[in-house]
Amino acid sequence: MKKRFLDSGKIVGTHGIKGELRRTQVITTYGPGAIVDLPDISVIMAATDYWNSRNSRVLHEANLQKLLGVNCFREPCAHSNDGFNESGTTPDTPAGEAKGTGTEADPFNSVAANNLATSLGSGEVSDKEYYIKGKIQEIKDQFAAQFGNATFYIADDENSQKFLIFRTYYFGGEKWKEGDGQLKIGDEVVVCAKLINYMGNTPETNQGGKLISVNGKTSIEGGSEKPDTPSTGDTTTPNGNFETWVDGKPNNWKTASSAGNASLAQSTDAHSGKYSVKVGGSTTANKRLGYKEMELKAGTYKIKYYVKAATATGASVQSGFVEISADNKPAGNYMYSGYINDITNTEWKLVEQDLVIPSDGTYCIVIMNSKKPGGDVLIDDLTLPLAISPLIC
Repeated sequence: MKKRFLDSGKIVGTHGIKGELRRTQVITTYGPGAIVDLPDISVIMAATDYWNSRNSRVLHEANLQKLLGVNCFREPCAHSNDGFNESGTTPDTPAGEAKGTGTEADPFNSVAANNLATSLGSGEVSDKEYYIKGKIQEIKDQFAAQFGNATFYIADDENSQKFLIFRTYYFGGEKWKEGDGQLKIGDEVVVCAKLINYMGNTPETNQGGKLISVNGKTSIEGGSEKPDTPSTGDTTTPNGNFETWVDGKPNNWKTASSAGNASLAQSTDAHSGKYSVKVGGSTTANKRLGYKEMELKAGTYKIKYYVKAATATGASVQSGFVEISADNKPAGNYMYSGYINDITNTEWKLVEQDLVIPSDGTYCIVIMNSKKPGGDVLIDDLTLPLAISPLIC
């Protein structure tokens, strides 16, 4: 008998849904490796390596993250993992007919894009870009100034198989900015991007694609819709995208204290836009990229940025902060949120960590480039908004 393993929520067999479990059961009574007995079938719970966490809610608990050395926690996902949808059918028999060759003149439709992405190996990215056309069925992340990209599903119509357009940039591959137009459900779009079979079970566009047209036009009238505004207390760091340089240095990334002690250089290998910052490394001492000292209220701040090793040596980083005294000297120990290891020079890696500021004061936010392995590292698209209400001490 051919078995299908369960990641959480619905148990899917070769002939559709066979049963359901509560979220709590899939991490307690019926955790990975457990046998689940159903009226017509018995299944084994798959290891978490096989769970598709792409759409799982991200949870944060700063103290536990620091103790365990992790960036975040994820809620058990509520759908089956191994390529099945809610109805128990597989992507091998999608709704709709595959059309197009993936060229500008003859774009893929959602079914054809799914077929090609599914044929790739787990995590494999196509060797070239393809054009994909369809009508927007669902918008997961609308364009906003923070990252300048959007994530949405397209299909020929509501009855066709959907395809995920993941974090695609605006026209010309530029980041979306205030005043640019927004997407709407029902818009017919053409995008150009490489395809990836994410985790071997989620066919989608690889991050970094671009809009080609919306409803046959190469622009969208702006001003009709606005992106979500930051919450009160937002301290998004100016020049977190490292696009502004003064006298060969990134604007605002010079500290009056010794907190920022790394050599900095401009790099054209950017996650988005034209530039990133290259933070020099050393095998004898940790080096720190520091943002100019600023007054911060006590609270939990969520730092986000993209990181990539500058060489094959690789890199390891930590996000942190240090309090600064009135005479511009570090007033205590550097506080970090855990190492981010195994950073390669082949892809950009998203880092999301919480920084818990214990009391009101002057602080310097830093990213430490570890002396092990000590290679140069690239940083881009950094933001630091207030994540949680200020702490009451």
